[in-house]
Amino acid sequence: MQALQNIEQFTKGVKMDKWAVALVTGATCVVGSVVMLVKKISSHRETEEKIKRARNKREESLQRAEQAVLRYKESHPTTDSAFILTLSLSELTQQLKEGSLTPEDVLYSYMEKTLAVNKKLNCCTEILLESLDQLTTVGSNKDGLLYGVPVSVKENITFKNHDCSCGVVINLDQPAEKDSVLVQVLKKHVVVDLRLFLVFLPALVLFVELGEKVPELWKQHAAVEDYIQETIAHWRSCNIDVLLCPVIGPAYNFLYCGKLSTAASYTMLYNLLTFPAGVVTVSTVTTKDEEELKHYKGCYQDMWDKLFKEAVTGGEGLPVAVQCVALPWQDELCLRLMKEVEQLVKESKK
Repeated sequence: MQALQNIEQFTKGVKMDKWAVALVTGATCVVGSVVMLVKKISSHRETEEKIKRARNKREESLQRAEQAVLRYKESHPTTDSAFILTLSLSELTQQLKEGSLTPEDVLYSYMEKTLAVNKKLNCCTEILLESLDQLTTVGSNKDGLLYGVPVSVKENITFKNHDCSCGVVINLDQPAEKDSVLVQVLKKHVVVDLRLFLVFLPALVLFVELGEKVPELWKQHAAVEDYIQETIAHWRSCNIDVLLCPVIGPAYNFLYCGKLSTAASYTMLYNLLTFPAGVVTVSTVTTKDEEELKHYKGCYQDMWDKLFKEAVTGGEGLPVAVQCVALPWQDELCLRLMKEVEQLVKESKK
């Protein structure tokens, strides 16, 4: 009898423990849900604040630009903006260098046109007003190829101390620490110290909600960008101007490209790095080459050597080329190397 009573009391205790566990679990879930909700609301508010700040900054930039244009027009009523906007680039640069037009006339004319177009299309994210300060020193840079010419740069091109959001909220409030390579080249080789940049981005869109795949893609993109910067730094530390990459062979036979993509990885790499690259034909596959290929064993006599032989067999007459590579935004150096290679090939055939 006593044993039955003990069992009954134990059973009641177990039931009470289950209820307690259930109660604690339920309370924990509620608290967790509340915490997650608070975090989500807080994150949403933070996002809205970022968007609000970006919009206010943009509006302030446009308003200040409008005021600057009005003041200039009042003090220079004879400036013919309509005529300036009809000039081609060559005509514009010529008149600027001759002095028949001033950089101020050109800048304010284009700013006025930009503001007018923006009201219709909502295409301007910001006008860099520091360009107005450069007008005081621009006269000393008349040798620049684009002396006094306003230059527009898309919002996805980094400009020091300005956001490069690409329309994504996560990138707001993160001003670039330095100019992009394009901006550096413009300042150094084209515009010199004249920073007349009107920044455009067709239909700026701020994505408030991002899916979970998106962060992974963003991490991958960030890793690629880091790799690009590491490669550029190493390239420069080696004092390399341009690079010449011999292509491994002529075009592969049908269905072999996918099987032997690793053999071309050292040339395909520059697609990932976004380096300018071009291919120049230096020779063609000859009958002698085909005869020698019949005895080709490869480096390791493995599957890859066998596949390569099959891939290029029967290529008589096909071009054999080299790949020329340069750093980003230095396309002219790549083209110069290609021209030099082409010239050497012509001379060798004489």
